[in-house]
Amino acid sequence: MTDPFITGFQYSRPLQGTTISYGPLENKDLQYYYHPDATKGFSKRLDLYSLGIVLCEIGSWGLVMDWIPEDKKFKLQSREWSRDYMMNSVLEDLGWRMGKQHQSAVRTLLACRLPTDDDADLFAQQFYEKVLKPLDVCTA
Repeated sequence: MTDPFITGFQYSRPLQGTTISYGPLENKDLQYYYHPDATKGFSKRLDLYSLGIVLCEIGSWGLVMDWIPEDKKFKLQSREWSRDYMMNSVLEDLGWRMGKQHQSAVRTLLACRLPTDDDADLFAQQFYEKVLKPLDVCTA
């Protein structure tokens, strides 16, 4: 990010339920970090979609925005287009760069393949099994 910021608890989300607060992250240049359903409110699953984007950027050693040709960068403002691009282009490229374990964990995050937030224990268990455990075996 070119303009990082630090926030306090005023922008944190409660542990239970979803929220529709957005805060300073309504920047159109950063829309691709949000899941398309984030307009209906945030949840753990939707927040973890953003982690999937960051893990793609880490695995590819660059920002998603830098991979898009200048004449198509405006498309990143569409969360649907961005999600499809991530799932169909970036995620496939990630496999040979970082390996199948990393790719699988990122796919889980981008496809929101985790249970709903209603059952915290199941959510935590699935997050561990599908994301943390595969990432833990990745080595450089």
